[in-house]
Amino acid sequence: MFAAFASAVLATWVVSPYFTIGNQWGFAVPLLASAGVITAVGLVDDIRPLRGRHKLTGQLLACSVLIASGLVVRNVSAFGVSIDLGIMAIPFTTFWLLGAINSVNLLDGLDGFASTIGVILAGAVGCMAAVDGRTELALMAFAFAGALVGFLRFNFPPATIFLGDAGSMLIGLVVGAISVEASLKGPGTALLAAPAAIWLIPIVDTGCAIVRRKLTGQSIYSVDHGHFHHRLLDRFGCNKRVLMFVAVACLATATGALLSVVFQTDLIAVLTAAGILLILVTTDIFGRAEARLVARRVRSVAGIKEKSSSGEPIQHNTTVHLQGELPWGDLWGKILDDIEAVELGFLNLILTINVPRMHESFHGEWRSATDSASADPEPAQLWQLGVPLSLDGEQIGMFQVSGKREGIPTELFYELLRELSERLEGHVADFCERHFLAKTTSGGFASAPPDPCL
Repeated sequence: MFAAFASAVLATWVVSPYFTIGNQWGFAVPLLASAGVITAVGLVDDIRPLRGRHKLTGQLLACSVLIASGLVVRNVSAFGVSIDLGIMAIPFTTFWLLGAINSVNLLDGLDGFASTIGVILAGAVGCMAAVDGRTELALMAFAFAGALVGFLRFNFPPATIFLGDAGSMLIGLVVGAISVEASLKGPGTALLAAPAAIWLIPIVDTGCAIVRRKLTGQSIYSVDHGHFHHRLLDRFGCNKRVLMFVAVACLATATGALLSVVFQTDLIAVLTAAGILLILVTTDIFGRAEARLVARRVRSVAGIKEKSSSGEPIQHNTTVHLQGELPWGDLWGKILDDIEAVELGFLNLILTINVPRMHESFHGEWRSATDSASADPEPAQLWQLGVPLSLDGEQIGMFQVSGKREGIPTELFYELLRELSERLEGHVADFCERHFLAKTTSGGFASAPPDPCL
């Protein structure tokens, strides 16, 4: 892909003086140099996986090539309002490029998925540049889209070749950089409504992954099967139908973005993107669980306390089944019934289940009425306990409990923890024997079911 893209760009650049195809080809040099760096980093990572910080260093090096060449967003504008970024100009540009690189990388989980999105993104950015009279940028984008089409011929399910990190990061960098350059109007002022609408699917997938992991107490680098392509595959059960759906969604946002450029109004791009996002959430295709997590956190931060009809504060019990089919809610209910958290003086109980290979993910959180009615206690006033949940030596989740330090004798405290651990282990073992191991034995733990469309 890189060789095809670079060859097309260089050949067009050479013949450009003889045709009316733009005269600002200076952007081609840093773009190809940066693309070469990110491809090299990806190849190394594909051959011998790099640590996260080493991979990030390579990505930053690729971004710095573009930024050093002058690709810096100094002002952002939307609906006629311009904001001067000042000292945040370089960090903002870096954040956009890194986000583009890693969002496409995260989407590369099904045959042809990232390639299909890349073709549409590159084509849409090329059309946007052409409408604005940036012919050289349009040709670069179309050249990259052509390289992706040639690759997609063999990456379409059932795939015989794969992007790897080298290919997926290359898509993010090239399309992300061209979309920024094409959106620049005047001295570093970027109209980002149209590019953001074009990038809606990658942005939403990355944002939901961060929300899902952060608000359930996991590392944002943890692995799960809650990404957009995983949820689509669960819904449609067929790789090709997934590609058709994502192509329609991306084409819709791209069309809205292009219309906003043609008619010079950000409203079309924003309404189109909002409409697609609303459809995804309301139909529970993607994003509803993450929206519930955000709503719960907003209520907590805002200090909104629910009360019963008598005016007394009530307990909060929230469950979010992020992915899967096993009745984790039943396990959560039995834990709450058996532990008698109110009598034992607990303030918070949290159960987090994450088993990527079985496509199972669940989060339950209980908060006492006493804690809900008052300000959150300081961490120094609490005791906290985390109990890892394991099956056959593999961790499948974590149970966390907290309470106030005061008023609990030391002997009773340790006896309480011992009894809690025993009860919890008993409930998990019983649940796994009845549900979890049955799914494991059927083959769901080792591999995904065959694609009915192949």
